[in-house]
Amino acid sequence: MLLSAAVVLIPVVFVVAAGCITLRHAPALSVTPSVVLSGDPVSIAVTGVAPGDRVRIDAVQEVRNSTLRSYAVFVADRQGRVLPDVHALVEGTYGGVDPQGLFWSLAPGPVEHPDVFSRTTAPSFITISARTESGVNLSQVLERRLMGDGVFRVPVDEAGVHGTLFLPEGTSPRPALIYLGGSEGGVNEGIAAIFASKGYVTLALAYFGVPGLPQELVGIPVETVGDAVRFLNHHPRVKEDHIAIYGASKGAELALLSATRYPEVRAVVANSPSSVVFQGISMDWSAGPRSSWSENGSDLSFVPFIWYGEDDPILVSMGEAAQNGTPWGTLAMYERALADEAAVSNATIPVERINGPVLLLSAGKDTVWPSSQMSREIMARLTEYHHPFPDMRLDYPGSGHMIRTPWQSTELNRISLPGGMIEDLGGIPPENANAAVDSWPKVQEFLRVALGV
Repeated sequence: MLLSAAVVLIPVVFVVAAGCITLRHAPALSVTPSVVLSGDPVSIAVTGVAPGDRVRIDAVQEVRNSTLRSYAVFVADRQGRVLPDVHALVEGTYGGVDPQGLFWSLAPGPVEHPDVFSRTTAPSFITISARTESGVNLSQVLERRLMGDGVFRVPVDEAGVHGTLFLPEGTSPRPALIYLGGSEGGVNEGIAAIFASKGYVTLALAYFGVPGLPQELVGIPVETVGDAVRFLNHHPRVKEDHIAIYGASKGAELALLSATRYPEVRAVVANSPSSVVFQGISMDWSAGPRSSWSENGSDLSFVPFIWYGEDDPILVSMGEAAQNGTPWGTLAMYERALADEAAVSNATIPVERINGPVLLLSAGKDTVWPSSQMSREIMARLTEYHHPFPDMRLDYPGSGHMIRTPWQSTELNRISLPGGMIEDLGGIPPENANAAVDSWPKVQEFLRVALGV
């Protein structure tokens, strides 16, 4: 009888003891979600590796004839996991705990200068791989889309409107958004497609640099935006008089200016804005300075650039940069122009006339122009004139000129301009990333409150 009890007891002890053994799953790499809309977060996890093992995670992205790379090395925790969302790296292209670090630190080779702007709405692909000291080698591909499911892309060339219209999923009327790019010209479709994916009928509007429009940023009619407003208000998918404008850089200058003319515009997002109308940008120096913008066939008052002859240090520096193919910032050129108080007074944009709230995004390390200073002046004017809307200013002291959607490379931070110029946009890479991740949800909430979705 005692023998029988012992025989029964032995298997029970074995089962209990076996319950104390931790069975590790096979090593795995997850990238969640594997298909994501640009600007939305991504979570990376490595599981099933040996506790204490060093794990290197690499990211590689092909973009415009260049290869972007980043990496981070971690030590697996007691559960054999690496979780970049909560774990600090020990080595890599960024520092500390940063869920988007592998993405914003993606950088080209030292002699490559890919342009910040993509002229396509095709998805991009980022290969994420993980390797361990013990020989584990894993890989996943992340697909980042600009256009969500159900969004339609429609080229537009009618009624004075040149650009691309993005229609969100469904058939009901929706609020509309006009997107205005900057001095790169042409049609910048990327962010317009993203906003359409968020539920807005979005028009990526060209105002120069395409057939049928001026080829240089000089004397551009403000009526270009007026035509776009009318086009949208007559479109069956647009909720009438629910139109906002999002402008970046020179597009922000035009967005603020045109919104003072067209009360149908009910909200403005001005990304790295100007408080004044500046001189236009032309390669024909012999023609003399002209305004960037015109109205009813006449140039608007503008703040001119100031030059001190052929030996002007700014001109010399610009010429050397163009000749050497090195990035160069135009900040000093605009700061000098703003010292002309009489011109500034005549060319200040009367933002108090805008028939809706204004959201300003600006940067303290903007090397294109002093957007932080100018956004402060815009907000001061709105306050002085008791603008009756909930205006907002988001200023990022460490960021540069291009405050973009988050979770993408901050090293794509230059614009190729005519004449061989490579314009540097400035900012500290992690601060550029922080500005993007902080501002993006606030931009979406601002538009939601102003227009609804």
